[in-house]
Amino acid sequence: MRRTFADARRWMQQGTALLAKEADLDDDALDAPSSLPGWSRGHLLAHIAANADALGDEPVRADLGLQLGRREAK
Repeated sequence: MRRTFADARRWMQQGTALLAKEADLDDDALDAPSSLPGWSRGHLLAHIAANADALGDEPVRADLGLQLGRREAK
Protein backbone atom coordinates (compact mmCIF):
# COMPACT_ATOMS: atom_id res chain seq x y z
CA MET A 1 0.00 0.00 0.00
CA ARG A 2 1.37 3.39 -0.97
CA ARG A 3 1.58 6.08 1.68
CA THR A 4 -0.18 9.27 0.75
CA PHE A 5 0.12 12.87 1.79
CA ALA A 6 -3.19 12.46 3.66
CA ASP A 7 -1.70 9.51 5.59
CA ALA A 8 1.33 11.56 6.59
CA ARG A 9 -0.83 14.48 7.63
CA ARG A 10 -3.06 12.23 9.78
CA TRP A 11 -0.02 10.64 11.47
CA MET A 12 1.44 14.08 12.12
CA GLN A 13 -1.80 15.25 13.74
CA GLN A 14 -1.98 12.12 15.92
CA GLY A 15 1.65 12.51 17.00
CA THR A 16 1.20 16.20 17.74
CA ALA A 17 -1.81 15.43 19.93
CA LEU A 18 0.18 12.82 21.84
CA LEU A 19 3.14 15.13 22.42
CA ALA A 20 0.87 18.01 23.44
CA LYS A 21 -0.59 15.77 26.13
CA GLU A 22 2.89 14.79 27.35
CA ALA A 23 4.23 18.35 27.14
CA ASP A 24 2.28 19.19 30.30
CA LEU A 25 4.74 17.14 32.38
CA ASP A 26 6.79 19.07 34.92
CA ASP A 27 10.58 18.69 35.28
CA ASP A 28 10.29 15.93 37.88
CA ALA A 29 7.94 13.96 35.63
CA LEU A 30 10.27 14.41 32.63
CA ASP A 31 13.21 13.16 34.72
CA ALA A 32 11.27 10.04 35.73
CA PRO A 33 12.06 6.75 34.00
CA SER A 34 10.02 5.76 30.96
CA SER A 35 9.05 2.18 30.19
CA LEU A 36 12.20 1.92 28.04
CA PRO A 37 15.15 0.74 30.15
CA GLY A 38 17.67 3.53 30.68
CA TRP A 39 15.47 6.23 29.11
CA SER A 40 13.78 9.02 31.03
CA ARG A 41 10.51 10.44 29.77
CA GLY A 42 12.45 13.55 28.73
CA HIS A 43 14.92 11.47 26.70
CA LEU A 44 12.05 9.72 24.96
CA LEU A 45 10.25 12.97 24.11
CA ALA A 46 13.51 14.51 22.83
CA HIS A 47 14.08 11.45 20.63
CA ILE A 48 10.55 11.69 19.21
CA ALA A 49 11.00 15.41 18.56
CA ALA A 50 14.33 14.85 16.77
CA ASN A 51 12.74 12.19 14.57
CA ALA A 52 9.85 14.51 13.81
CA ASP A 53 12.32 17.18 12.69
CA ALA A 54 14.17 14.66 10.51
CA LEU A 55 10.96 13.41 8.92
CA GLY A 56 9.26 16.78 8.63
CA ASP A 57 9.98 17.21 4.94
CA GLU A 58 8.88 13.71 3.94
CA PRO A 59 5.27 14.64 3.06
CA VAL A 60 6.54 17.36 0.73
CA ARG A 61 9.09 14.99 -0.83
CA ALA A 62 6.39 12.34 -1.29
CA ASP A 63 4.06 14.86 -2.90
CA LEU A 64 6.83 15.87 -5.32
CA GLY A 65 7.63 12.23 -6.13
CA LEU A 66 11.13 12.47 -4.67
CA GLN A 67 12.93 9.63 -2.92
CA LEU A 68 11.95 9.15 0.69
CA GLY A 69 14.26 7.89 3.37
CA ARG A 70 15.84 8.32 6.70
CA ARG A 71 19.46 9.11 7.34
CA GLU A 72 21.77 6.14 7.40
CA ALA A 73 22.59 4.51 10.73
CA LYS A 74 26.17 4.88 11.90
